[in-house]
Parts: sequence; C-alpha cells; structure tokens
Amino acid sequence: MDLLLQLQQDVCDKLNSEAAFEYLAVATLRRHVVASEIGRRLAHLTGKNGRKGCGLTVRMPGIEGVLPNVTPAQGEIVVAVDAVENPEMNFNAGGTQVTAEEAARAARTALHQFAIEGKILLYQDAKAIEPLAGLEKEFPGCVGYRVQLRGRMSEAAAAKCALPEISAPGLTVSLSSTDAGAAIYYTTDGSFPGPGNAGAAVYGGPFAVAAGTVVRWAGYAAGMMGSDAGEATIS
Repeated sequence: MDLLLQLQQDVCDKLNSEAAFEYLAVATLRRHVVASEIGRRLAHLTGKNGRKGCGLTVRMPGIEGVLPNVTPAQGEIVVAVDAVENPEMNFNAGGTQVTAEEAARAARTALHQFAIEGKILLYQDAKAIEPLAGLEKEFPGCVGYRVQLRGRMSEAAAAKCALPEISAPGLTVSLSSTDAGAAIYYTTDGSFPGPGNAGAAVYGGPFAVAAGTVVRWAGYAAGMMGSDAGEATIS
C-alpha cells in the first residue's frame, strides 16, 4: 500500500483505537468522498454508539519538499485532522458531549510522536491546533479546529537508467547505453527526448546530421526511471 494512503488510514485507525474518541465519528476524507458527497460534508455525522454532534476527519496527507534536496528525495509529510462540532446536536440528548476543543487536543496527544516503525515518526506542527477557516460556509452552525502534524520521510532510491553515451565523428551520431534492453530516444529539434514526446525518435543506428544540429537524447528501460536528458551541439 502507498505510504500516504497507509498513513491516512493508520492515523484514522489510531484515533479509533483510543478511548478518548469512544463516541466520536472518525473517518478518512477519502472514505467520505467515496461514500457520498453528503457524507463528505457531514463531519458531525453519526458516530459510535449512535452519538452525534462532533467528529474527526483525517485529511489526505501531503508532502513538503526539504530544500536544498538530496537523493533519494527528502520531504516532510504533513497530516491534518479536522475536529468539527455542531453544538446544538452535540449537547442535546444523544450528543457526544465532547467539544471540538477537547477532540482537537486529544487528537494532538494521540498522534504526537506516533510512529509507523521504520518509515515515519509524526510530531506536532508549529501550528498544532488552529481554528478551521471558512467553516461556516461548508458546515453552517459548526465550530472546528485543524490539528496538524508532520514527519520526515525519505523515498527509496529508484533504479534509474544511465545517460547513454554519444559520439559524432564526421557529423554521424552514434548513441549507446550500458543498460541492457534500454531504448534510446533522441530529437534534433530541441524538444524533449522521451516516449512522452511523439516527435522523439527511437535510436536504431548511426544517423547523419548537419553541422550545428542540437541533439538531445535519453535512455528508458522497463522497471527503471528514465535517464537524465543529454544535449550536444554537433559540429
């Protein structure tokens, strides 16, 4: 399972495993969207044991790149959990009796330094708990907070084709790759040399060019990332 998808579900399941959320509905935004548009907008949907009035929605995680970056790609995952309360529903019969403030603080406590072993450790963001902006437009009559956490992650280094070598004696261009089975794409019009460009050609053998021609080329192989793009002016 993708790490972001796993993290969103793990955060949701983590909160559902804590006694502090015994009466609150906790679901992922993805599940809300898939279930129905109505469900997505009802953050105060009926929770556990039929209690209503306050719930948590785990937003879809994002990644912020760390600058300057290195290989493999470094970044910080940002996780947000929205605690939304409808006070009128919440403190009548059948309500959760848990305020959005209490739910937000409990979520922060449950998730600060929560780890997926060997992959990521979450910690509270500098903006750990903030009022939800524009809440009245989406959830009239509600109050709410966003709990935000982040954690450092490093992508596994992906196998990448080596940049093919070029030689051009007598204005005849030859390309060669050290990766077995790699296809070499090239262009002579300055466009990108890759399968995503319909104008790129697949190298099949030496070809002649005029002096001053700009040749760009790159290698692609199954199961690997494409190489860097090479560029040379033939003279």
